[in-house]
Parts: sequence; C-alpha cells; structure tokens
Amino acid sequence: MADAFESVNESVRSYVDWSRVEQSDTFDADRAALQALRHVTADSSVSNATTALVSSDRSLATQSITDAEYVLKEFEDEIETPGQRRKAEQQIENAKRALDRGDERRSDERPGHNRDRQAIKHYEQAWKHAQKSIDTVDSEVGLSLSVSTGQHEPGNETITYPISGTISAPSGTVESVDIFVDDEHHKTVNVSTSRAPGIPERFETELELATTEATVTVVATDESSGEEVSETISLDAPGFANEVYDIELTDPESGAEITVTGEGIVKSDFLVDDVPAEEDRPFHAAPFIHIRNFSDFESATVEMPLDDDVDPSDGNLSMYKWDQHDEKPWHAVETDVHVENGTAVATVDSFSYFSVFWVDNWNDAITDTVNLAEYPEYVANESSGSIEPIDLAFVIDESGSMSGNRIQDAKASAKRFVGGLYEDDRAALISFSNGATLGQSLTSDHDAVNASIDRLNAGGGTNTGAGLQAAIDELTSNGEADSQEIILLADGGTNQGPDPVEIAQQADDEGITINTIGMGTGINAQELTSIADATGGQFYQVEDSSELPEVFDRIERPC
Repeated sequence: MADAFESVNESVRSYVDWSRVEQSDTFDADRAALQALRHVTADSSVSNATTALVSSDRSLATQSITDAEYVLKEFEDEIETPGQRRKAEQQIENAKRALDRGDERRSDERPGHNRDRQAIKHYEQAWKHAQKSIDTVDSEVGLSLSVSTGQHEPGNETITYPISGTISAPSGTVESVDIFVDDEHHKTVNVSTSRAPGIPERFETELELATTEATVTVVATDESSGEEVSETISLDAPGFANEVYDIELTDPESGAEITVTGEGIVKSDFLVDDVPAEEDRPFHAAPFIHIRNFSDFESATVEMPLDDDVDPSDGNLSMYKWDQHDEKPWHAVETDVHVENGTAVATVDSFSYFSVFWVDNWNDAITDTVNLAEYPEYVANESSGSIEPIDLAFVIDESGSMSGNRIQDAKASAKRFVGGLYEDDRAALISFSNGATLGQSLTSDHDAVNASIDRLNAGGGTNTGAGLQAAIDELTSNGEADSQEIILLADGGTNQGPDPVEIAQQADDEGITINTIGMGTGINAQELTSIADATGGQFYQVEDSSELPEVFDRIERPC
C-alpha cells in the first residue's frame, strides 16, 4: 500500500492545474500505483482508488485534445506551411483514436488491474499525440509580445507610467518579463499565466521615472525553449504636475485645433468631437465642435476652419460658444479671423460647444423678424433653462479578470465621464462579480457617485447578466429622465448567471440603450458587441482610460 501511495503522490506533484500536466510521468506513476494495488486485498476503497486514477488520466487526455483543437483554431491563419497544418490535424485525429481505444479497453467486462493499466497506456498515447499537435503549431508560430502604456500620472518630481502587455504562443511558459528603460535594466515583472496552451498571458506594472521622455523595451523569454521576443515603446509626457505647459488637441473631422494651457494637465483630460448639424442654416460659417475637460485649466485657444464657401476677409464673422444655463445660450466670444489660413481663432477659459456664425444673419435669427422657433436646437429648454437631463447607470465588472490596470482604468473612465455630466444629470453605479451590488442609487450628487466608484475592488466570478438586470431595475424603478442609458465597462468574460444578451433585450423593451466598453486586450468582444446591438447601442474597445470613446458623448446635443 505504501508503494501505491508514493506513486499517487508522484502523479499529483506533476499537475500544473487540475486538468493538465507538462510531462507524461503522471501516467507512468498511475500505472505503477495500479501495479502496487494488485498486492492489496480487494475492497471498495481499492476499487474506488482504481477508478479515480483511470478517470483522472482520461481527463488529462481529453483536456489535452481540447487544448490542441483550440490552439490549431486560434493560430490557424499564422501557419504558413500547409503540410504542418495537416500534420497538426492528423495528430489530433490520432489522439482521438487513442482515447477511443482507452475507453474500449476500460469497458472490457473482464475485471483486473491489467485492463485499467492498458486503458491508461492508451490515454497516455492520446495525451502525447495532442501535445505533438500543439508542438507542431508552435514550431510554425512561436512567441509574440504586445506592449502598451496607459495614461501617465504626473507628480512634482516623477511621472508614473502604467505598462501592460500580452504574451501569446501555442505552447511555452513565460513566467516573467524584463523591462529596460533607455537600455538600462529597470525591473523584472511577473506574468499572470493560465497554464492553458494558446491563452494569452498578461503582465502589468508601473514605472516611476524622473523624466518626461523615455524608451522602454520589454523582453519575454520562453522558459522551455529559450525563445526570446522584445518590443520597444516610447514614453512622452508634456511635464510634471507642478509645471504649466501646453497640450495640443485636434479633431480630424472638423479640422479644429485647440491649445490648452494648464498645470499638470494631460491630453486625455480633454475630448474634442465634431457635431454634425442637422442641416445648413443661413448663419453657419464653420463646423460645430464639442470640447470637454475633465481637469481644470488656465486658458485655451480654439482655432476653427471656416467653410469652403466663406470669404475670410468678411469682417461679419465671430466664434460663438454655448452656455446651457442661459435662455439664449449662444454667445459671441472675441474672435480673430486669420484671412491667410481661413480660420477663426478665440481664447477661452472654459469649454462647451463652439461654432462660427455670420453675425448679422445670427442677429436676424434671434430678432422678431425671424422666429427662432424655426431653429429649436439653438434655444435652451424653456422649462428648465438647460439641456434635458439624462439618467445613467454605470455597470462595472469587478470580477477577478478585471484585476490590476483593468479595474483602475474602468474606474478612471467612469469618473471622467461623471465629471462631464451636467448638474441635473443623475447617475447610478452597479458593480458585479458573482452577483450584483447597487453601489449608488440614481442621484445628481456626482461626488457621491465618484465615491462609490472609488470603492470598487476586483475579485470573484463574472455575472454580467446580474449587473445589467440590477441597472434595469434601478432605471425603471427610480428613473425620471426621458433619456436613460447604461454604460457597461467590462471584459465580456461571463462565466455564470443569466445570458447577458437576453437581459439586454429586456433593456431594449424598456427603451434603455446599453453602450459597452471593453477594457484592455484579450476581452470577449463578441459578447460585448451582442449586448450593445440588442439595444441599438455601440461597442468600443479601449486600451486604457486615456482612450475615452465617443460613447461619452451626450445623448442630447444642442445642434
């Protein structure tokens, strides 16, 4: 009996997770254990132990086949040699036949340890064939590395740069990566590995550097094969937190250029969007844009290109800015028209919607001569003196897969949008992992919403459906605004609870739009897209909080 226990312990030590081993020694140890049990008086415990050993080896074989099929499908487009692809397919077929032979031997009605040992031998062959298939794909594809940086955080003396990346290969294990800053070794970072072939491995870290510019090289080495890959990225921050400097922004759609001056500002603190006008008006002379800020700034210069049919030498032009709290919200700002460039330029100390109008035509439009009711989009709401408010529910994934930079980026993204809400807009926060939690009910107290976002922590499973259902319940029970929306920030890795797409269809029935944002790489984009599509919303994938998507545009626009 002692020999049997020793063989079983040896088998257990070779497992890398509950269903995988790296070497075939496990099968040898299990056959040795069955051989030792032949000398033990047969009883129910011996029979149960035998069954458990054979079943576990069959599980190893079936998991290995599943892994091989996944690897071949995942990397099929990268296999350039047709013969290698066919070879990998043949090895999977061989593995399945060996598995069937093991099952046939195991079902033999004649009892005996020899029958079970022969079944394990066939399962071992199945495992080996599947591993050869993975190795065949690996020989064609090899190791790949992708590195990115998120939004930097400026300090007075140092700047913190988040660095993250994914490592992908059919097989092989990378346990850590080495990071070099300006060719000097800076640190070694552990890699989060699933031990499952073909599944990307991730790493995340932060570099605290006393410089605004640096070159960062990440080196990953396959521990088993020695294969090495590297990728180099450039870091560039405009300055430190206690310095005043300029940030330049552009909107490719409208051609607008904005220069913002402030202390410790970063580019992702600002968003510029082109706003399509419903139709040309007689006072239009330039596109409409919407500029938003999520941090304070000192001043900004807004330069807008005039429409092609506008003569810039005509002095009858001015830039106008929208003030949502005024009954007549469009106000002229002091403007310089650059004839040589065909642009209008103004210096402002706050942001909103901007355009350039023909002054006389605009003045005519707001007099009794021309009824402004013909242009309702240029008049504030008569009942409230502001844009119609919205009710918004943030649904944020705080499962274990969102740990590290993902949950931090999700929190930063949500808070940045809260900063762009108008005074009367209401927001709620729902988080989910194994279940859903209402962290903040609908409120116009935006500080309370931000405080609830700060309390989020990653851990647990992923029950997206529960999170969406809680958001729908909150909006339908306590919502007041005509416009209701859910913003789902997640990685799409639902592994428990109701089908989130079916829950999204319930939202559509209630007139609620769901926009989904996938944080980082390696997400389930198909799931997030399906959720958004069910309500007519949009799916966006962002690397980090600096890439705030157009979903953060308001539902209601003044033009």
